[in-house]
Amino acid sequence: MEPLGDASQELGEIKRIVFDNVSFRYDQNRGMAYENFEFGKNEIVGIYGESGTGKTTIANLILNRLKPEKGKIKVTDINGQVHDLNGSLKVSYLSSHNNLFRASILDNVRMGNEAVSLEEVTDALKKLNLFDKISENSLGFNAVIGMDIDFSEGEKRRLCLIRAMLQAEDFVILDEPFASIDKENIKSVLEFLSQKKDNRGIIIISHDKDLDEIADRTYIIKGRKAL
Repeated sequence: MEPLGDASQELGEIKRIVFDNVSFRYDQNRGMAYENFEFGKNEIVGIYGESGTGKTTIANLILNRLKPEKGKIKVTDINGQVHDLNGSLKVSYLSSHNNLFRASILDNVRMGNEAVSLEEVTDALKKLNLFDKISENSLGFNAVIGMDIDFSEGEKRRLCLIRAMLQAEDFVILDEPFASIDKENIKSVLEFLSQKKDNRGIIIISHDKDLDEIADRTYIIKGRKAL
């Protein structure tokens, strides 16, 4: 989970993120032009592109880990006021790696956030077809991952996805959320995500066209330029 900076507290609830003629350059030979992207609450926006085209750079720009070379990233708050992105937003981020800890299943999902109820965790695990396996373990949600219970890479991916979605506030960025997940479970993931877009914006970075089923809008990055 990404920490919440002071700017997110000052701005309050954010309903839209806009890339205004944004470009970014890693070095003299590697640059990306994103121009006019728009991400809103209550919608799912897909970003497609092959490896190396700069998809994850978009996430790093929104998370304020990187600064645009040109252009601005603007955010609109709940009152309709527009601000430059100068700090961290209330954004949950699922990286392209499965980051689970040697801790209980419940602790891995909650990440210390007691506002996430046991009912929410149970419901999410059921929808992503993980509940039965966990309930078969005598320790249930208290089973320690890597010690009391093991998961396949696809199962780990779904656990990380649940964590990101249950922690999400204004926006959530999912980087390759379908990686290592079989086709049958991808259907469950798509349905789960479509049910979770109320009052939050979901940004999905992927090369998997299954995303078309639920995306309200998509951007395609080709040759380091967004279309």
